[in-house]
Amino acid sequence: MSPDETTPDEMTPAPLDRIAQSVAERFEGDRRLVTFDDLLTQFQQDPYPLVRNSEQYLRDAVLHHGSHSVPGIGEEVTRWRLFDGDQATGVAALIGQEEAQQAVIETIFAAAREGRLNRMLVLHGPNGSGKSSLVELLQWGLEVYSHEPGGALYALRWIFPKADVEGTGLGFGGTTRGTADSAASYALLEAEDVAARIVCELRCNPLFVVPDSERAAFLESALESSTERRTESFRHFINGNLCPRCKQVYEALLAAYKGDWQRVVRHVQVERVFVSRRYRIGAVVTQPQGTADAQMRILAGDSQMAGLPPFLRSLPLFEVMGDLPDANRGLLEFSDFLKRNLELSKYLLQTTEKGFVTVGNRLFELDVVFCASVNERHLHAFKQLPEFASFQARMSFVRVPYLRQLSQETSVYREICSEMSRSRHVAPHLAEYSALFAILTRLERPRVDDYEGDLRELVAGLTPLEKAWLYAEGRTPDRLDSSAANELRRLLPRIRDEHQRETQYEGLFGASVREMRAALIQAAVRDDRPCVSPSALREQLREMCADRSLYRFLQVEAEERYHDVSALLDDATRQLGLWILVDVQNAMQIVSEDEVDRRFDAYFQHLVAFVQNRTVLDPSTGSRVPADAHLLISIEKLLPIQQPIEEYRRELVSRIGAYAIDHPDQQPLDFAKLFPDLLRSLRRSFFEERREAVTDVQRHVLLYDTPGFEDLPSEAREVATRTVQNLTAEDGPGGGYCIWCAKDAVDFALLHLEVAESEGE
Repeated sequence: MSPDETTPDEMTPAPLDRIAQSVAERFEGDRRLVTFDDLLTQFQQDPYPLVRNSEQYLRDAVLHHGSHSVPGIGEEVTRWRLFDGDQATGVAALIGQEEAQQAVIETIFAAAREGRLNRMLVLHGPNGSGKSSLVELLQWGLEVYSHEPGGALYALRWIFPKADVEGTGLGFGGTTRGTADSAASYALLEAEDVAARIVCELRCNPLFVVPDSERAAFLESALESSTERRTESFRHFINGNLCPRCKQVYEALLAAYKGDWQRVVRHVQVERVFVSRRYRIGAVVTQPQGTADAQMRILAGDSQMAGLPPFLRSLPLFEVMGDLPDANRGLLEFSDFLKRNLELSKYLLQTTEKGFVTVGNRLFELDVVFCASVNERHLHAFKQLPEFASFQARMSFVRVPYLRQLSQETSVYREICSEMSRSRHVAPHLAEYSALFAILTRLERPRVDDYEGDLRELVAGLTPLEKAWLYAEGRTPDRLDSSAANELRRLLPRIRDEHQRETQYEGLFGASVREMRAALIQAAVRDDRPCVSPSALREQLREMCADRSLYRFLQVEAEERYHDVSALLDDATRQLGLWILVDVQNAMQIVSEDEVDRRFDAYFQHLVAFVQNRTVLDPSTGSRVPADAHLLISIEKLLPIQQPIEEYRRELVSRIGAYAIDHPDQQPLDFAKLFPDLLRSLRRSFFEERREAVTDVQRHVLLYDTPGFEDLPSEAREVATRTVQNLTAEDGPGGGYCIWCAKDAVDFALLHLEVAESEGE
């Protein structure tokens, strides 16, 4: 090897070198330290990002993450991606609550347009509804945005250089090492050349060193090249001021330099700061512990005073600390606000409205978005107090109720079941079962007296389970004909919102996630069973409902079936039995749901062709063939048709045509989504044809791996064995059970069949 050659190991930087290089590159890329002149250059290019207030910054953070549409109750709703969190970094999403999200965002956006939010944003609702999670994600969104190029947030620091050993002057007027006295800025001095550095705890905007008398003209000159920014509010920049300590330093420097402002700003160091909930930088949660939110102490004999010029050391400099200064230029949440001493919190009336707080004999201007989370019961009691009127005028209330959509609630319990499955197997459908019961306990009886005529009868007959499915899928009761079903779907928004202006709104009472999580955990250790089974959870929920003193939702007075927790648990249990029956039927592999769905789609393809006198594509031959009238008849005899067949067929084809026009991008059409009621009827009919066979197989499955199993006929053993194998397979039809909970689930489903038969279902 020649002396000039190197080995691959010699060319590869050492780990410490790589880390050092990476940190240096990030530091440079983030532009952590810049001079005041650099900041002015950025300001002339686009002034808005450098002078926006906390409301505008929060709005921009929300917009940075974007939004998308998700299914709501009866309509599509907007969901802001900021509330989706980040699974990769362990930031959990806020499940549902799109209405509350939108109310918060609209309030923030309105404040950003006006220039300031002069009220405290109060999130109120029952325990465990997601209030604090909502605020936590807002703070997380700020933190993420502050690391983006467009989210750069700068704070003021004061730098004082060391004097040359032979220099004279005021302590910073001599020549400094590596920096001539005529240097434009001390901001980028090497650390060994810095005598003192004053850090502003309130993170003052560096541009506030521009005299307020000059700011309007200064801003106007910058807006000439950024005309699109004229729609933004610049109130904060025009009217804002330095904090008292920064103002002291500024005035002292201005006096020392005899009014030479350019020499004053040489001491301004512009440092980029990053929002951090962990380190309480612009994102703070204060608990109702009763300590001071802001306090002040004099800096006397402090080590950081030693390097200051003598005339500054003679000033009574101080530092301010506490939740308010930590949250400045960001978002502050008062958790459980009404547990605080309201008498001691009255200062917040002027702080939220005027934007300043008095500490000692100093007045501090704040740039903070104030939020509070409040339990609904505490809020109700607070409204009875004389102080409520004063606080109410400075509060903007956003309701955060319990979820009412089954899919959203189910996703919460799936996460809980996933956590539990690390130590113990969890049977399928327990997340859906838990979610359905929780949703049922939260629903209110429709206000029947608000409807007239046939509508009153239609709404009065709506049971909690039917209402839950109406909210979840727009599913109408199978007992209704097509006309009544369509009318009920039309009424869905009205039914959804009819309790929202009431004190006892829908979603105020009901089983919370915390309570249901406790039930799942207790079911997991019940009787030392090897897994969390359907019967274990059912028994745990029954015990929970039996003790009415345990939870508030158990004490709500029942109206017919609404809030009757025993009846609601029965409804949820029957539905769990149906889900298990589907699994068993699929595991038997007699006729799977996929086969039913295939025949369902084929029916509509042939129906359209038959009514329009057209041909259909034969998937086996690839040729065009006439519509199969026998297929239509075989399916229609299984459906609840209550009108002449020709009229029924034309009505279906008309609905298909209207849907295709409204959804031109959906090809091929999803008939299951368009006609969910018919698909359920078809599946139920297929099951009823095989009810006896399914029941026999379930009884045989219970004998599996017992001496009695060998006494069964060979064909019965074969079907039962196949069913068990499929039930216990991870990816088999109806799978996901272990052998123990498979038997428990089959026994559970058999009980459901017996109850259904006894009730004539």
